[in-house]
This record gives sequence, structure tokens and C-alpha cells, in this order.
Amino acid sequence: MNMRQVQLAGFLSSVLLFSVWISGCGQSGPKTAQAMGVVTYKGQPVEGANVMFSPTTQGQGVAAMAVTDAAGKFTLQTAQGKPGAVPGEYVVMITKTEMVPTGEKVPKPEGGMEDVMTTKHLLPEKYRFPSSTPLKVKIEEGKVNEFQFNLED
Repeated sequence: MNMRQVQLAGFLSSVLLFSVWISGCGQSGPKTAQAMGVVTYKGQPVEGANVMFSPTTQGQGVAAMAVTDAAGKFTLQTAQGKPGAVPGEYVVMITKTEMVPTGEKVPKPEGGMEDVMTTKHLLPEKYRFPSSTPLKVKIEEGKVNEFQFNLED
């Protein structure tokens, strides 16, 4: 599995976790507002970061997410795949990980040895969880909602 596949797998598992918060949405889903932004860390754009907007109050809003591009830019979509985000108040979690060797090796079934890998978090822990992230935003209807997240240690 290459790095991009690992990041995508992590992002998709996050989508599944947040989808349990979605309730009361019809077949077509709720109305959304355009929402986008840029993520930087220590002044540099962050490529491949998972950006997750979680409603501050359960049942009021729908989780939305995106992955940043090489310029750190993202465009949100709901967990249902609808562009934008439902108007409301959100906490924002931003994560980026990579797989790194632990220094241990294990035998491969076909012979030889392979590295044991572990997940390394590349952004500060405070941005990972709804309970610790300082990032809070409001998505407004009928407006292009643009956000600049400048992450620091």
C-alpha cells in the first residue's frame, strides 16, 4: 500500500466514524453552502491533510470533510458526498499521518523479512480531536465560506 492509499484509508475510516452522526436527512440530503479553505503548518501549505468538520451539537448539521492538495487547499463535501457543508457551527479537526518503520522486522509469508510499520502523526495532537481542537467555525447559508487554518505547535 503506498502512502496516498494509506492516507485515503485513514480518511475513509474517519468518514465512517462521522457518518454515525448523520441523522434525519432525506434522500437528497440537507441544503449545503459552499465551503473551502487552506491549511498551513508553520507557514507552509499542508498537502494530504484530512480536514473534518463536525457539528458542535449532535443533530444540528452534518459532518463534512476534505483532503488538502499540494497548495494546502480543500473543498468540503458532506459524508454523503454532497458538495459543501450544511449551515451550522462546527469544530474542525485536521490530521496528517504517514507510515514509518519501527525498526523491527518480521518474516514475510513468502520468505524474507519486512519492516513493522507504525503511524506517525505529522501535525500537533490538539488538532486531532473534537475535545481539544481550538478550531471552531460557522458555515453560513447563501455565502461562500472560506477558512484559513494556520496550525502551530
